[in-house]
Amino acid sequence: MSWNEWTMIEILISIMFGVIVGMFIGYMMFKNVLYKGPDSNEVIMETNEDNTGKYKWEPMITLCPIGTVHLDLD
Repeated sequence: MSWNEWTMIEILISIMFGVIVGMFIGYMMFKNVLYKGPDSNEVIMETNEDNTGKYKWEPMITLCPIGTVHLDLD
């Protein structure tokens, strides 16, 4: 093999290695964070107590900020 063929192979291997490493770093940096709150049925049944007396939580629907992803993992 001549010198030009080896350098071309090395360039292709370097490019492939760089793309793979870049994809891995990009995946680690930009993967989505999934937020999952408590089950509303459990919250309704729970009774809490403090100095003023007993109370129950009431679940409330809220809008999530743009760019967040929520998946049902159950």
